Amino acid sequence: CMDKEWSAGEIAEHLGTSASLTSHQPAFLRSAWILNSVRRGKQVFYAMSDECIHSALTIVIDHMFTHRHGAKEKT
Repeated sequence: CMDKEWSAGEIAEHLGTSASLTSHQPAFLRSAWILNSVRRGKQVFYAMSDECIHSALTIVIDHMFTHRHGAKEKT
C-alpha cells in the first residue's frame, strides 16, 4: 500500500494467501493509523494514511535494506 490503493483481495493474491487470513493485517495497520480504508460495494480498499507515514516508512524500509542490523557476522 506504499504507492497505490489495494483491495483486501489484491493484497491476499499478491501475498499468495487467503483473503480471510490476510484481512487481519490491514485492519491492524488501520487501527494503528498507518493505513486508511474505504469500502466500495463489497470490497475494502487500503492506502497509506498520509504523506508523513509514507515518508517515515520509506526511511525505515530503506534503512533496513541498507544496513544489516542484527545480522550475525561470519567468522
